[in-house]
Amino acid sequence: MCTNGQYRVRDGKTTICRDCPVGHSCTDGSNAPVACPSGSYQSGGSVVCTLCPVGYFCPTLGAAPMLCPLGSYQNETGKTFCHSCPFGNYCPNTDISAPVQCAAGYYAPMGNMTACLPCPEGFMCPSTSAITPILCPNGTYSAAGQ
Repeated sequence: MCTNGQYRVRDGKTTICRDCPVGHSCTDGSNAPVACPSGSYQSGGSVVCTLCPVGYFCPTLGAAPMLCPLGSYQNETGKTFCHSCPFGNYCPNTDISAPVQCAAGYYAPMGNMTACLPCPEGFMCPSTSAITPILCPNGTYSAAGQ
């Protein structure tokens, strides 16, 4: 019988134990490796598949997790994709689990932003999730970034 992390292969009359391949689980000296389910991975030598962690995604069946690209995030485990950073927010790092709201005086006019833009001169961005700068009312003025 093979040990955990290995599987049996019959070569005629002889049984050979082989290490479980990457992206598969092999428990109890099984007869065949079982592919890891979507959103999980196994890096080799392990008995079980592991869910892809928060901040990462597992786009290839059984392969190692990948960091979410800049401008995106993943707040759940076991996922094969990353969410686009929504309008009014930014995603500055590759391993974040939630988008970050823009500070007052800044805005994010589109998704997948890695930084917020300063509110232009003559406009205001009072909300922390501003998508579009607001023109200052007549008789008032605002410097950039306010």
